[in-house]
Amino acid sequence: AAVELSATALVKDRDMSARVPLALLLFFAGSSHAYVQTFSSLVRVRAHSRQVRGALGLRAEVAKNGVASKIALVALGCPKNTVDAEVMLGDLKKRGFDIVRRPRDADVVIVNTCAFIEEAKTESVQAVLEAVDLKKSSAKGVVITGCMAQRYAQELADELPEVDAVVGFEKYADIGNQIESIITKSGFAMPEVAVGSTDVPFRPEWERVRITQQHAAFLRVAEGCDHKCTFCAIPSWRGRFRSKSFDAIMEEARELVATGVTELNLIAEDTNQWGQDFGAADKRRLAALLHSLAG
Repeated sequence: AAVELSATALVKDRDMSARVPLALLLFFAGSSHAYVQTFSSLVRVRAHSRQVRGALGLRAEVAKNGVASKIALVALGCPKNTVDAEVMLGDLKKRGFDIVRRPRDADVVIVNTCAFIEEAKTESVQAVLEAVDLKKSSAKGVVITGCMAQRYAQELADELPEVDAVVGFEKYADIGNQIESIITKSGFAMPEVAVGSTDVPFRPEWERVRITQQHAAFLRVAEGCDHKCTFCAIPSWRGRFRSKSFDAIMEEARELVATGVTELNLIAEDTNQWGQDFGAADKRRLAALLHSLAG
């Protein structure tokens, strides 16, 4: 039988006196690969779009244009999401954007969401609504990234038209273009959706804006998972298991240490599996990698 998970969030109007109830209903049937989800109860924006946009102080005929220079990112979820966020910010910084800590100081707010458990989805939805609320005063745009964006991209775009873009893992490298498009568009438009594949190729991840303690850094050694656990849907949006190459990991470790990192935390969905997909051509496994990193 399907299991119903529900979460609620609230968004207030300008006078803080009226509230629009929001409910998130997710239905999972049997396995992580057979689920049906609905966002019709999440915000009911199609039926009440005027009410929601009115409560948020938004108007379809009014657009805030300009040249955005400041980006803030709300980081939610696991260490893998943290690495994604840091690399994303690194790309934006190289493109000339200023990275600020507080969303209220930003021209564009990125919400890097988590979709693992009910509480994480609730927190993510609330963070998105808080970011959208900033469009009344300071923000020119709001972008949703992370696992909710990857898993529920079209649903989020359909039900949260106040958001400007929903970007999945494969399209993170293009997020600068997305942001520049957001701040130059005129008038109200539905969110742009750019998701792509779950099996995203590895890329160098040492050029980052680190948001963790500066002496420590996460070092991704693999991505995805091949297990078929019925309680977990991660493979459906993080893809199949694949190990990052030994040379790429060692290069990233050296670059991070050169920036002052003294503690490396290896992360993956299944860290113990590192190297087991290399086959006979490369017999190095996790023990050999740890020896090399420690040396």
